[in-house]
Amino acid sequence: MIRRAFLLLLASTLMFAQNDLATMRGVITDQSGATVAGALVNATNTATAAAREVTSNDQGEFEIPYLVQGTYRLTVIAGGFQTFVAQDVLIRARELRRLDAQLTIGSASSKVDVSVGAAVISTEGSQVSAGFNNTQFVNSALSQQTFFPQSYMTTLPSVQTQNGNVNLRFAGQGPMQIAEAMDGIINDGANNLVQNMNDFEDLQVIPVNNTAEYSRVGQFTMVSRGGGNQFHGRAEYDLANSYFNARSFFTPTKTPFKEHRGLANVSGPIIKDKLFFYGAYNFDRVPASSYYTRNVATDKMRGGDFSDYLRQSPAVMIKDPLTNVAFPGNMIPGNRINPVSQKIQDMFIPRANRQSGTSILNNYGFTEPYPTDLLKWDGVTARVDYRMSDKNQMFGRFINRITPYVLAGSFEQLGEWTRVRNSSALVFNDTYTFSPTVVNSFQWGWSRDYIIDGDTVDGVTPTRADAAISAIGLEGVNPQGLKVMGFPTIQLAGLQMLSQNVGGVNGNRNDQQFSNTTSWAVSRHVFKFGGILRYFHDHPQGITADTFGNFNFTGSLSGNSYSDFLLGLPASSTRQPDYESPLNRVRIGFLFPGHV
Repeated sequence: MIRRAFLLLLASTLMFAQNDLATMRGVITDQSGATVAGALVNATNTATAAAREVTSNDQGEFEIPYLVQGTYRLTVIAGGFQTFVAQDVLIRARELRRLDAQLTIGSASSKVDVSVGAAVISTEGSQVSAGFNNTQFVNSALSQQTFFPQSYMTTLPSVQTQNGNVNLRFAGQGPMQIAEAMDGIINDGANNLVQNMNDFEDLQVIPVNNTAEYSRVGQFTMVSRGGGNQFHGRAEYDLANSYFNARSFFTPTKTPFKEHRGLANVSGPIIKDKLFFYGAYNFDRVPASSYYTRNVATDKMRGGDFSDYLRQSPAVMIKDPLTNVAFPGNMIPGNRINPVSQKIQDMFIPRANRQSGTSILNNYGFTEPYPTDLLKWDGVTARVDYRMSDKNQMFGRFINRITPYVLAGSFEQLGEWTRVRNSSALVFNDTYTFSPTVVNSFQWGWSRDYIIDGDTVDGVTPTRADAAISAIGLEGVNPQGLKVMGFPTIQLAGLQMLSQNVGGVNGNRNDQQFSNTTSWAVSRHVFKFGGILRYFHDHPQGITADTFGNFNFTGSLSGNSYSDFLLGLPASSTRQPDYESPLNRVRIGFLFPGHV
């Protein structure tokens, strides 16, 4: 712990830190174009009344760093001039927003009001960015209750998807060159189940020319929704139904599909101008079924009768591996069928039900009473913003999503396999204004992705390896007697493989990030310096499938993979118990203080 604290202290003085806070800068001039020094510049968040004040320098320049995304009112007051007020100044995440003000001679009791809105184009650097806010997403026909807004992101310039919308490409850059952040906390793991755009206010994509403190070429960043002085709430329910859908060509009957999606959120003040909250609940229910086809042995083959193969062209002879002589009539005697193979066949391999005869192609079909992906999910989001004083503002945000799965196995007899995924993300930010020229922002973030396989889900208890191995009488596998979901892997060339996902904690990722950044304005210069420490802990405690044996039947011994199986003679067999060891990584970078 002492060593980690030292590394954090060292890093925080040498490396730029990363956050999603924005900066507003500009120049104050009079009507002749001369700069106005000593003007009081106030930026007030219209939702929370949180305000920051600075004074323009000798060149009339001002900069207000570390602003939370939102809508602001900029007020400029200088002696001998009318008060300048810019209304509805929309600040995006990570935006460097320039807003110049021209003052008019007159009394400060008079004021000049302008409405600004969002910046049309960024002029403060070479960074290219695009994005959208929550309102745009919710009102879009492409939006849906998913954990990740890929469908809408593809409408932005230079954004493409690959691998079924799972991975993104920015301006040709692959996923490994794209960083993802939520409220300034980088997510380099697989914990993407908490990215529900319904609970985020703003999303910005930077495909190229990322700034120096970011290690990747591209990045997209999301800013969570917060509360304000006004109460707001929203409830929504969606239903998808396959009633009017056509039947799939290869299924005998139409497999019904339904999906119920809904949300409720509310935000507002706890203490006016001081303490604010946002809370949301999201859910998804998928009472759907799925249809599968498999290749299985024919009824004749199950009894050791391969005589139909003699009528093929060319004929396939089933040989006795002990003598290298074909079995009479291509039929394996009953006393030569391996008893373990016989039990596996009788207990776990179904008979063909879609067609009779000699064909093994898609000759078995079954309906799984669960969808091909998640069964349901429940998610909660909570955020609290606290304005402790005009100098000190902080917020904390928590997200949790629990997703259970019941997925099809090789056959109904082998049974479904189950998974429960519990994903969480937590962030805390504290911004302190020491003076109009010195502002500090500290941030801590934690994310966890926990996956456990094999538990009972929705009343479904999967096949357990120790029970299955005992029932079929297989020896030499599972030496530790593990009582988890699983089954020996049995590969049959040309036929459906028998296998089962292995139970246990197959995912246990905990990441933390500490960062601290200070902005210091000196005359015409603004220096930013800070550091970031990222800690990765990956301890899945997984079990390899080969713990229960892997048997490969190719047909190389007798002439057919299923006859090899009945004889109990695999071409290869392996057993390899292996627990995955935990992985701990600490990432620290070093950069000298920078000038912007």
